Amino acid sequence: EVVIVNTTSMREPSMASGPPMVALARGEHLLRPLLDRFEREPGATFASRREGDHFADVTVKDVVEMVRKLAGGFVASGVAPGDRVALMSHTRLEWMILDHAILAAGAVTVPIYDTSSPDQVRWIISDSEAVIAVVETTAMADVVEALRTDLPLCRDVLTIDAGALDELESRAVTVDDAVIDQRIADLDVDSIATIIYTSGTTGRPKGCTLTHGNLRANVAQALDALGPELRPGDTGLLFLPLAHALTKGNALFGAEADITIGFASDIAHLVD
Repeated sequence: EVVIVNTTSMREPSMASGPPMVALARGEHLLRPLLDRFEREPGATFASRREGDHFADVTVKDVVEMVRKLAGGFVASGVAPGDRVALMSHTRLEWMILDHAILAAGAVTVPIYDTSSPDQVRWIISDSEAVIAVVETTAMADVVEALRTDLPLCRDVLTIDAGALDELESRAVTVDDAVIDQRIADLDVDSIATIIYTSGTTGRPKGCTLTHGNLRANVAQALDALGPELRPGDTGLLFLPLAHALTKGNALFGAEADITIGFASDIAHLVD
């Protein structure tokens, strides 16, 4: 059984330069490439991040284990399938792991730029009805906490730099692995993966709802277009905001193409 999942690429026949759309099996989702690679080569390098003056590799096994633990933490925190979880951070490995964990819990990631103003943060968390906000720094946490009276549905704020991942792991001990297995099994191409908000240049930012199928189809089209230009073991470097659909797509593309995803510390150190 297949389903057409990306109608945004449909064109008139006279304009088509290739296949007009990508078809995926209904049971496909964004975690599938990672889990399939875990079955094939758990010790392979999935990502690389800057630590001091060098880059340290992180294996597929490391990532899968972390994703499952954090997903359990979200479930233990009361996150139900379809719930929204806000994620505010600059581009770093933890962003991608948390994003996958939110999906593994059956939930929806609502990214917020790390440079967003308090008014933008208030609007996005409120409009998306996010039940948890995960932020990078204590300064970001202070912003969200100051807005809590305007955000009655947001019942928890977790800070990456203050041990959010450890906290979620500790909560996960109450959740059976079978629960996470079922949450993942319930995902398909029509499950909502993320709500990405527009820049708001013509008014309030509007949430663009993207499904697992939308994003998997984008990746499949990119892989089809690039063909042999990419080889397993190649490395791509991410430094633009993962809150933007382009960079998120690049990260998902790297994961599906078996490319090592490198995370720059920040743009100021990009040349290094």
